[in-house]
Amino acid sequence: MNKQQTAKANSHQAIAGIFAKNPEAVASIPALELAVEEFTNELLGIDTNVKIQISPNGASAAKQAALIRLIDCAEQTAGAVHSLAEATGDVELGKQVGFSRSDLIEGSGAAIVARCKGIYDIAKDKLPSLGDYGVTQAKLTAFNQAIKTYDTLRSTPRQAKAARSATTKQLARAFPRVERLLDGRIDKLMVQFKSSNPEFYDQYQTARDIVTVGTRAEKAPEAKAA
Repeated sequence: MNKQQTAKANSHQAIAGIFAKNPEAVASIPALELAVEEFTNELLGIDTNVKIQISPNGASAAKQAALIRLIDCAEQTAGAVHSLAEATGDVELGKQVGFSRSDLIEGSGAAIVARCKGIYDIAKDKLPSLGDYGVTQAKLTAFNQAIKTYDTLRSTPRQAKAARSATTKQLARAFPRVERLLDGRIDKLMVQFKSSNPEFYDQYQTARDIVTVGTRAEKAPEAKAA
């Protein structure tokens, strides 16, 4: 990451920490809760890509981290669909997603990806019925991203440079997405706490300012030279 991305990442992590400490406030506005969920998923993706960048060979440690994240997503999604199948008496659907965690991780990387894609496709089809089971569009999007990330990392060491290059491009796209999410949705909703929960609001604003400070620090030498 460059200096500006690092400053933004510091701000994002501080914001995530504030949301984690104030779950009731976040949940009081459903639209904010959804936006925060999307925000958290984006940060998980950024963290995985950063691990890929700093990994000595661009694969081993990052690949393991990506696999763990993928299996977490698959286990949660399959569990939700299986619960829906049990509740509706859909035996065939239950069989399609009846995986234990050890089942999900069994076999080659290609087999894991194919298995997870199958679960994702089923969940995507059943999404309108999965809201009460904890599966949202944001979670499905994160699951799909986890599949793609792990699939990219099923590479040989000779392809490590290409993997790092790919993650650099992904990071370049991810940070603007997070900023749009903050600017366009979360910032606008957080205003409601300005009077009702000023401590929460002030903590959020302080965290948002971290990126501004980092950006100024990066530009300072140029300003002095002028």
